[in-house]
Amino acid sequence: MEAAAAGVNSIFMCKLCNLFSPNQSELLSHVSEKHTEDGTNVDDIIIPLQPLTVPTNINKDGEDNINSSIPKRKWHDS
Repeated sequence: MEAAAAGVNSIFMCKLCNLFSPNQSELLSHVSEKHTEDGTNVDDIIIPLQPLTVPTNINKDGEDNINSSIPKRKWHDS
């Protein structure tokens, strides 16, 4: 499996166990420990999951622009 093809924001999943991890090497270790007797290719077991859409409304601080434009309430202790 090519990590570059998976993308930066991918989360990887073991299709046999439904285990998820952002770390592909952890899942490779899992597959070699748990699924070696299955005779299945690693590329067929571990798949990269990606969001349906890439958020386009994220500002430089990582906040979405919709919520950052809403005024924040100031709470006062009375």
